[in-house]
Amino acid sequence: MPAISWNDDYRVGVPELDAQHRRLFDLAKRLDAEIGLGAKRETTAQVLTQLLDYAKTHFTAEERYLAEWGYPDQLLHHSEHKAFEEKLRDFCEAFASGRHGLVSDMHDYLTEWISSHILGSDKKYAPFVKNQNST
Repeated sequence: MPAISWNDDYRVGVPELDAQHRRLFDLAKRLDAEIGLGAKRETTAQVLTQLLDYAKTHFTAEERYLAEWGYPDQLLHHSEHKAFEEKLRDFCEAFASGRHGLVSDMHDYLTEWISSHILGSDKKYAPFVKNQNST
């Protein structure tokens, strides 16, 4: 399972949000490392919970910016965030119940969602933000 890695392609041009995105990558990478090391279930569960908690923190900040900027697709963006939170909550519950085969599903989902959301949905607001900041 290749780990997810931050690079400059993921920058959206808002320093606070870029730092938060990088932290999400770090937590996803840490989760991968814990899983790969065969860490105790409690440790893996803690990292998964940290990822969920931090995602909520980041989503709140990002959505605050989108509202301030009057970003036209903020409701769609919010719904994507909510879907991610629900999926992570589902993973937390399934992991806590000892569901087998979850590790691979969890890795695949996190890697795909974080990467595609930032490169897709988040990158869509980057030019809008630049226009807002230049007026």
